[in-house]
Amino acid sequence: MFETGNLLYFNPFLFPDGGKPKPKYFLVLAKADDNVLLASLPTSKDHVPADVAVEAGCLEMPERMVNVYVMPADMVVTDSGFSFRVNTFIYGANVKTYDQRLFVVQIEELQTEVSLIGKMTDDIFSDLCQCLKDSDAVRKRYKKYL
Repeated sequence: MFETGNLLYFNPFLFPDGGKPKPKYFLVLAKADDNVLLASLPTSKDHVPADVAVEAGCLEMPERMVNVYVMPADMVVTDSGFSFRVNTFIYGANVKTYDQRLFVVQIEELQTEVSLIGKMTDDIFSDLCQCLKDSDAVRKRYKKYL
């Protein structure tokens, strides 16, 4: 389930920083090692500057400290035909590592349920990873896994 390119749905997602648990999508970007996942939590929160058109794909504006990959509503993003109902964003600054072992414990202890939504299509996943690799918003130590 925790394979590169998989889009998962946690219900609820238990935030490592203690934030209020809530249902969240989780995109596995890479495996950093056997137990560490490089991932992003796609969001419907639009932080694109108001004077910039929101279009599908990569938006990189280093002068405004913006790096985001945009998936418009109803655009098929997985091999299973899944699309988000609203515009959805992956921000380079929000790419993080997560300990897979913690998720396994949460699932075993019935603290959360995790569903596999599908694997990101090759074109979208490749474009997303390139967008993140090319961005100053993504930490250098994470880029080597992309």
